[in-house]
Amino acid sequence: PSGLRTSCSACAEQASCSPPVVQTFAPIAGSQLRLPSDMRITATFDREIVIDARHLSVSFQCIGQSLILPTPREHVTVSGKRLMVSVQSLMGTTSNRECELLVGAGTVRDRTNVPFLGITAGTYQFVLGDTTPPTLETVEPRNGAVGVPLSTVVTFTFNEPIVLSPEAISMKASLSYLEGPSIVQDLRARRQPEDEVRAPVEFGLISEKVELGTQTLRLDVAGHLEPGALYSITLPPGSVTDNSRNPFAGLAARTYSFRCDTNALRSSTGEEGGGNDTVILAAAVSSAVVSILLCSSILWRWTRVSKLHRQVHDSSTLKARTSVSEAESVVNTVRVRQLGGSPSKSTISSRSTTADGVP
Repeated sequence: PSGLRTSCSACAEQASCSPPVVQTFAPIAGSQLRLPSDMRITATFDREIVIDARHLSVSFQCIGQSLILPTPREHVTVSGKRLMVSVQSLMGTTSNRECELLVGAGTVRDRTNVPFLGITAGTYQFVLGDTTPPTLETVEPRNGAVGVPLSTVVTFTFNEPIVLSPEAISMKASLSYLEGPSIVQDLRARRQPEDEVRAPVEFGLISEKVELGTQTLRLDVAGHLEPGALYSITLPPGSVTDNSRNPFAGLAARTYSFRCDTNALRSSTGEEGGGNDTVILAAAVSSAVVSILLCSSILWRWTRVSKLHRQVHDSSTLKARTSVSEAESVVNTVRVRQLGGSPSKSTISSRSTTADGVP
C-alpha cells in the first residue's frame, strides 16, 4: 500500500533517514602511521554509536596486495562517538606502503538503530611505514663463549640501522655475575661461597661505556670481569629503535652469557677479588716449590748418610781382617818356640815375616 514506508533501521539510504556520519579521522587521511604511537585509527561520528556484531565488517587493503585483510573482532572497539580500529593485523611490513580502511555498511548503528552506511574504497587512505622492530643478528663474543679476555668490549649487531630511543637517557644495560671460576674453585671456597649473589653492574646507555654505531651497540665491560667467571648481559626493552621508531624487544637476563679466560690474572691487586686470587695462587705455587726443595734436601742427606755408612762398614771390615791375620801370625810363632829349643829357619822366617805386624 502507498501509505507504508520502510524504517530507517532497515534501509538507511532513504532520503528521509539520517544515518551516522564520520566527522574526523585520526590520524588524518594521507598520514604516515608511526608505531607504536599510531597503533589504531579512530573515526569520530556525529553521534554515539554501538557495534552491530551481526553485520560487523572491517578490513584493510594495501596497494600491491590483491587480498583484503580482515580485522579480527577484538581489534574493533567503540567508545561514545568513536570507532577505533587497531592496525595490528598489518604488523610485519618492513617498507612503506599505502593502505586504506574499509568498513562495511551496518557495522555500527546509532542509538535509534539507524545503521552507518560504511567507509568505502578511496575514503580514508594512510601510509604504513616499517612496522618490524630491529632484532639482534650477532653478538661478539658469541653466546656461550669461553676464554673471553678481561679487556673485552661486547658488540651487539642489529639487522638494520638503529638509534637510541628518547627514553634511553634513563635506561641502563647490566652485567650480571652468574658463577665463579671452576678452575680455582677449591681455593676460592676457602674465603667465600662459590655462587655468591652479587648486584649487577649497571651502565648508562648514554655514557662513555656505551658506543652506538649505525647497526651496532658496543658495551665496554673491561675492569668489571674476573678470571674464569660466568657473566650475562641484559639490554632493556625499547633502549634502541629503528628509523621508523619500532622499539627493540630487549635482551632478557641469562639469554646471553660468556665465561672469562681462566688463565688471565688481574695485574692490579686493588681490584675487588683479584688481589686475593693472586695471593692464593702465589701461595699455592710457593708451597709447591718449598715442598720440592725440602724433598730434594732430604734425598741428598739420605744419599750422603748412606755413603758414609758404607765407608764406615768397609773400613771396619778391613781392620777386622788385618787383626785376624796378625793374631794368626802370633799363634804360629808360639807354636814354633814350643816345638824346639832354638829357633829354626822357619821360625826366623816367621818372625821376620811378622816383625812389622807385632809390637
